[in-house]
Amino acid sequence: MKLKFFFCVGLAILIAPFATAQIPCGPTIIPMATLFVNWPQFQYDIGHSGCNPYESILSPNTASTLAQKWQRQARVAWSSSVLADGALYVNTVASLQPYYNSVSAIDAGTGWDTWSFDLQYTYFSSPVVANGIVYAGASDNNLYALNAKTGTLVWQYATASQALAPPVVANGVVYVSSGSAYALNATTGALIWESPNGSTLSPAVANGVVYVSSGGLYALNATTGNVIWEYQTLSSVSSSPVVAGGRVYVNSYENNLYAVSALTGSLIWTYPVASTLPPAVDRNTVYVADNVSKIYALNAATGALKWTYDAQDDLISSPPVVANGLVYLSSDHNLTVLDASTGMQVWRMGTGVSTSSPTVANGVVYVGTQPYGIDQPYGYLTAFSLQGH
Repeated sequence: MKLKFFFCVGLAILIAPFATAQIPCGPTIIPMATLFVNWPQFQYDIGHSGCNPYESILSPNTASTLAQKWQRQARVAWSSSVLADGALYVNTVASLQPYYNSVSAIDAGTGWDTWSFDLQYTYFSSPVVANGIVYAGASDNNLYALNAKTGTLVWQYATASQALAPPVVANGVVYVSSGSAYALNATTGALIWESPNGSTLSPAVANGVVYVSSGGLYALNATTGNVIWEYQTLSSVSSSPVVAGGRVYVNSYENNLYAVSALTGSLIWTYPVASTLPPAVDRNTVYVADNVSKIYALNAATGALKWTYDAQDDLISSPPVVANGLVYLSSDHNLTVLDASTGMQVWRMGTGVSTSSPTVANGVVYVGTQPYGIDQPYGYLTAFSLQGH
């Protein structure tokens, strides 16, 4: 009976990936073959762990055979793709003259366009998908909610400033940080609360608490927006917070990664690294990339260094992600896959300049790139799978 109970709980969380329950990203949970695993939020989940616990196809033993599955010409504009129910949702540039930017829906199996929502002279955040709606903030100070099947506008909400930090959706509420922090009804866009403790970095959510940066790190009650605790780093927080395993991780501009208690805000450890990129976290390890070419694997409980990988002259400009014993790193020239236990390179492919973190699910890696030269107007959105199948 106990085995049946745990199987049903795991299945329910897989079918409904927008629930607030977080699965520790450690041993891989093998999904039923008929189920499609989503990657619905920036860095996978509402805590931004950057870790997909359901990936079982790509592994240290198989990833060396990764090959291009499909590629489509696209100006992917600083946006990480999200994946829901067979569709990729991504921020792209629709045209340069006149300039239009888009939230686009793309068939994940073929790379074909499904729809796009275009605005002139406007940049969009990385989108989020929940309950049939796509949410994306924009540089015109609005948060947009779009029908996931058609791209038609459901509602929009005007924020105080540019809303370019990826929003987060949990328990029917959209949380967005745009100068202030906002909680909005996900169905109607109605304001639930507004807090002055916000910034231009994406919030994270776990166990009824919203974690936001506003100079330092703040924990807000998800229902009321009231401050539960605050922790002041030595200088301003430089990355979106990540919540996993009872700890909150943030980088700061004095070049430290902080781990603090998610419950109390007390300091657990720090590690010296200059980074504006959120780390990825599995059960026992934190993977953080610096603003140059190195990625560090740290013990999640103590901050002790496990290994370092140096990409040499390849500038790292997007957060790492992790799944099933592999770390995926997108950079100025390559998509690199590392063994998560050792830091050894398993696979690498030249892709062009990428400012978006990879999306890894169902045995496929999706990554968007910019062109190498300013005279080349198009980049690519590419899907990689085992032997390209």
